[in-house]
Amino acid sequence: MTQGKQFLLQQLSNALVVEQTITQNEQLLGSQIQDPELQQQLQQMANEDQGHVANFQRVIETMGGQPLPPEPEAQTLVSALRQTVETGQDPLLKLEAHGLLKHKAVAAGKMFHALAEQLGNPPSLQPLNVNLQEDQRHEQQLSEGLVKLAQQQATSGGGMQELQQAVAAS
Repeated sequence: MTQGKQFLLQQLSNALVVEQTITQNEQLLGSQIQDPELQQQLQQMANEDQGHVANFQRVIETMGGQPLPPEPEAQTLVSALRQTVETGQDPLLKLEAHGLLKHKAVAAGKMFHALAEQLGNPPSLQPLNVNLQEDQRHEQQLSEGLVKLAQQQATSGGGMQELQQAVAAS
């Protein structure tokens, strides 16, 4: 297990790969999702997440390091979720997979926030707080978009009446 600076560089590098993948996903999903409001949100998220990528790169450089290859387990998870977004057929599942990546970004952001507090909130780590705040907002927007998309799928055509009958019969 790595410690100190090496640990932080590895975690920052893992988070960098997640944010790069998130940005790619948002651009891809934005072109595939039919809902104009969700498309616009995804494009805005992609723009902000490009800033997150730059923030991670800047923090890594400030620490005198270079991005490290992601840990194998982290890379496997990111690759699986990316593949779901790229090749999946169901827009709902694609958005769910992307939401899992965003959740991972929020969890990493909380870890970086706690470490920064423990280190006395050094200015070099402040950009990561911006990432966390925006990622938390994005996670909420994705959750709302997921609900909206699920409602649209469940109730399209005669789906609402069929759904009401199925629930009433149970």
